[in-house]
Amino acid sequence: MTQKEGRIEEVHLMPDNVHTMIAIPPEYAMAQGVGYTKGKNAIHLARVYAELLSNFVGQSSIREYIPNQKREDARLEQ
Repeated sequence: MTQKEGRIEEVHLMPDNVHTMIAIPPEYAMAQGVGYTKGKNAIHLARVYAELLSNFVGQSSIREYIPNQKREDARLEQ
């Protein structure tokens, strides 16, 4: 995130996701900084792991995870 003058402060890798703490300067919206970082990471991973994309079997697991995560988030908010 150097081009946007931000910094990745901390990263925790989980089996199914990544938690990242990002320092974003006040002149940038949080969504703008997060979107920029996610985009750069996606491009990098696609380049590094391009050969795996055709054999990616976790896609159905991800499709199941997303709606379940929304339900879990709603449950925790109650």
